[in-house]
Amino acid sequence: DNVSLGKYSWQWEANPVGSVFTPKVVIHETGHALGLPDYYDYDDAIGPRGGVGGLDMMDANRGDHNCFSKWVLDWVAPVYIFGGTQNLSLDASGTSQNCVMIWPPATPNIFSEYFIAQNRHRVGNDISPWMPGDGMLIWHVDATLNAAGTNFKYDNSFTDHKLLRLMEADGLEEIEQNLAGDAGDYYKAGSDFSHCTTPNSNKYDGSRTNIRISGFSAPGATMSAQFEHGYSCPTKSWFSAYKT
Repeated sequence: DNVSLGKYSWQWEANPVGSVFTPKVVIHETGHALGLPDYYDYDDAIGPRGGVGGLDMMDANRGDHNCFSKWVLDWVAPVYIFGGTQNLSLDASGTSQNCVMIWPPATPNIFSEYFIAQNRHRVGNDISPWMPGDGMLIWHVDATLNAAGTNFKYDNSFTDHKLLRLMEADGLEEIEQNLAGDAGDYYKAGSDFSHCTTPNSNKYDGSRTNIRISGFSAPGATMSAQFEHGYSCPTKSWFSAYKT
């Protein structure tokens, strides 16, 4: 009848055939049908390794979609922070629309670099035996567009840096070594994130954003933190002691 399919999504009901149906593949592939990319690494030899460490529905079919994906799909209503200091409480993103997007000063452009924070507590859509912990996750996003303006310039599979990179709170950079995300990657009481921490809040070119996220509460269905612009690391003082 001269009608052909354009885009389509092909999904297993069960694999192997006859096994119990689970919705994970359907959710992942529907994410593609709606426009979401994969966040896992296709080729270890090209670009940084490790995707997002398996901590996302579009990486390893685990847990919920992250707040960047939900924002792209207009499923969440983030708090936008362009300057100043704010103390905010975030409900668990698996049961709420809460998340924070904090831009470097003077660059409030959705197609640029910024950070997203969400309370990733194991409730609602994040109830999964594969989610390794609870706390706040911080994402470094580089949503720069390609030259044609038709898609993101970067991805998590092939490019020289990632569209979406998880800031690992323990500073071990294990995801970049192609290891899975773990409980140490969640920010919680005692954690700090700024240009003087590892990982840091610098842009990919090394320039400082002077963004700091600190004062994290203990993990829970609601978590609080302080979001700050204009932060500078304390100057270290050096002393010499001589025995007289």
